[in-house]
Order: sequence, then C-alpha cells, then structure tokens
Amino acid sequence: AQKINTQQKLSEATDLLKKREYVKSIEVCDSIIRESPDYVDSYLVKGYALFSLNNIEGAIAVYDTAIKYKPDFAEAYYSKGITFSKMENYQDAIKSYDMALKYNPQYIEAIYNKAITLNRVGRLKESNELHFNLQSKKIIDKCAPIIKGDANSTKEYLAKGKCLLIIQLYPEALEAYNMAIKLNPKCAEAYGAKGSILTTTKKYQEALKVYDMAIKLKPDYAQFYKDKGYTLSKLKDHQEALKNYDVALIYKPNDKDTLYLKASTLRDLCRTKEAKEIYDQLGIVLIED
Repeated sequence: AQKINTQQKLSEATDLLKKREYVKSIEVCDSIIRESPDYVDSYLVKGYALFSLNNIEGAIAVYDTAIKYKPDFAEAYYSKGITFSKMENYQDAIKSYDMALKYNPQYIEAIYNKAITLNRVGRLKESNELHFNLQSKKIIDKCAPIIKGDANSTKEYLAKGKCLLIIQLYPEALEAYNMAIKLNPKCAEAYGAKGSILTTTKKYQEALKVYDMAIKLKPDYAQFYKDKGYTLSKLKDHQEALKNYDVALIYKPNDKDTLYLKASTLRDLCRTKEAKEIYDQLGIVLIED
C-alpha cells in the first residue's frame, strides 16, 4: 500500500513539473523522500524542478544523492550531464554522459547530448560519429512514431513539437510549432511553446514578440506572463519582469513558481525586504549576500 501511495505522489510531482509548478513539485518530492529516502525516481523529479528554477548546484546535489542510493542510475548521470552543460562545464557533462552510457549503452538522449557537447568543445570527429550512430540506429523509440509520422493538423504538429523538445531538437521543434501556427494562427499554445524554445536558445527579443502574440490570443493565461517575465529577467529588464509576474499572479494567485521568480527579481533590484516577505511565504530561508 505504501508503494502505491509513493507512486501516486510521484505522479503528482511529475504532473506539477509538467505544469511548471516547480516549487509545489519539490514539496511533493520532499514528502516522498522523507518517507522513502531510497525511492530514487523522486530525486530525478526534484532535481529537474530545481534545475528549472535555476538552482543548478542544488540540482546536482540531488542527483548525487540519487546515485548514492543507486550507483548504476543512468538517468541521474544523464540529468547531471544536462545540468553541467547548463553551467557550460562541458568536460564534467561529458563524463556524466559517459557514466549514463556505461550503465545504459542505448540511452538515446545521453548519446545525442554527448554529441552536442563534444561539438561545443571542438571534438568534431567524435561528435559526428555519434550523430551518425544515432541516425543509423533509428533511435528515440518513444517519440519515433510521432516524429517520423506525417502531421496534418495543428494537434499533430503540437504533439510532434513536444516530442522533439524531449530530445532537445530545438530547430525541429520550432519548425513543428511554426507549422501548427500556420494551420491555426490563433493557436496560443503553439506561440507559448515557441516562445519557450526561443528563450531556451537565448533569442530573448524574438521570444518576447512571440509571448506578446500568445498573450493577445489568450490574455488570461498566467503561464504566458510568467514565461515573458522570466525572459525579461534574462535581459536584465527587472522592472518589466516584475510587471509580468504581477499580472500572472492576478490570473493565478499564490502560484509558488511565479512568487519565487518575483522574489528573485526583487532581490536583483536590491529590494531585499520585499523579496524576504515572499521567501517567508514560500518557506524559503533567504541567505544574505
């Protein structure tokens, strides 16, 4: 019965993660860890939530804990690799991907991301060999039918875009979302997803224009304002970021992730007292600089 309850909690944490409610997802994971500290899948979800909140060091620590409980945990090594890549620590990223592949030689995402990382450090021959192997093996089984299948509707292109995002094929995902928009120019979801890709690939100004279109089509959807705020914060436009977080909170009051991002932005503006009030509300201890 306890195992079933733990699995249900993990499903809840995963659903919250998909909704980008990262703080809530972490809270559920922490409750699982308190009851079953060796339930390693909960560390994966928590680590990704921390990663999404830009708590990079915290994410790595969580993945290390998972590996402590399960030394052959390929998914944890892969997640460490993604996190190190985010830090532009490419050598450690490659080492992590190698460990993932040691325990799961057919780990498609690890092979793909190792190839990208090798390219970034100038090891082009090795990178090209991996890319060739990926193509020749016809991999990515979970998403292959959707990716390879013909898309003829907005819904199908949205599904294809999501699958391509899973394996971080951003240009291809962007193309899929563009096709969804072409078929349905009023598809706010496609604009939102497109904005997220542009932000991830550091095309912030383009992302802002896309978010504005998404907001125009669906002006009461909090996620678009939150994502736009995050993009503005990457451009150091903290005042405008705050305005967007505040609008997001109108449509989704007390959303913990938006509150967290708002507090971080207030802190960037040296409005520490206001930031601390939000951190207190979230149960987060503010460590003074």
